[in-house]
Amino acid sequence: MDKIKNFYVNKRVLVTGHTGFKGIWLTNVLLSFGSKIAGFSINDNKRKTYEKLCEHNKVKNYYYDIKNIKNLESVIKKFKPQIIFHLAAQALVSKSFSNPHETINTNLSHDIDLLKTDKLLKIILFAAVFELMFKHNTPTKVIISEYLLASEYFLEKIQIGYLNAILDKIAKLIRKL
Repeated sequence: MDKIKNFYVNKRVLVTGHTGFKGIWLTNVLLSFGSKIAGFSINDNKRKTYEKLCEHNKVKNYYYDIKNIKNLESVIKKFKPQIIFHLAAQALVSKSFSNPHETINTNLSHDIDLLKTDKLLKIILFAAVFELMFKHNTPTKVIISEYLLASEYFLEKIQIGYLNAILDKIAKLIRKL
């Protein structure tokens, strides 16, 4: 444990999602190791819990939506982190059912820009995500394989690879492979 603690002493660490359950825990551990921390989270009701459970006055707190890349880039330029822990995500299952587009966009926003994604690819993606979320008796690999096979009739090879990468990432968020 001393090796880990010594590694983090005086390191500048950015934690996105620092006001969430895992973010609070990680921030507290890093503070105990002597890290210099910047936290980046949306300003919501989790902030009160964070302020009760964490020495928030020892953290440079930034309250922005993770989907706003300009704010995130600004914080990174200003703080100059040596390490980044990306924990920010829309994790509430009930919220994901009512607004799957927001859930997918929030959880993938740094890797994939859905606004620039082809409409047909988006339709296939949303159909596959629906099955991953609600067809619990169908194995993950079967769902992904079927959608990749079907997409061969509509999409270019590079788009199919892109679809595969997106579905793999989403599947890991929704299910265990």
